Amino acid sequence: MMTAVVLPAVPRVLIAESDPWVRETLSDLVLGVRADIELEMCTDGKQAVEWMKKHLPDLIIAARELPGIDGLSLLRGVRNLRRQPAIPFILISNRNDSASVREVVPLAPTAYLTKPLNTEGLRQRLEGLLLERSAPVAGAVPALTPGLTLTKFLDKRRDIADGA
Repeated sequence: MMTAVVLPAVPRVLIAESDPWVRETLSDLVLGVRADIELEMCTDGKQAVEWMKKHLPDLIIAARELPGIDGLSLLRGVRNLRRQPAIPFILISNRNDSASVREVVPLAPTAYLTKPLNTEGLRQRLEGLLLERSAPVAGAVPALTPGLTLTKFLDKRRDIADGA
């Protein structure tokens, strides 16, 4: 008899960025935080809107300066869905002037980041958004024997791996 196993849902992330280098960097960061992500990459806002008509992302990372439908319009459209909780949305922009920031604030992006990207800061934000606090550690954590040092532990693991 087969038993159904309910697996946790794999997060779906949409990246909308026209610059191939930035798009690849964002992809690497997302997959570096969580390798099982279902990742969709679009080069313009129109592609992103078309994809979202069929799929609901768990996180959106979009450039403000997208061809077609810009990232700000994309954010506005997502917020108009009035989904609760709101879909996390990271808006990336070349603009860091106060008028541009004030224009975005009412739409409550999860983050408004400016280029050049601080990849370490973005990675930390992605960890907070994509990793559940109660998620199990990937792989078994071996129990430590009292008095066992790191050197002894590693020697023992090498012996096991070498078949000794």
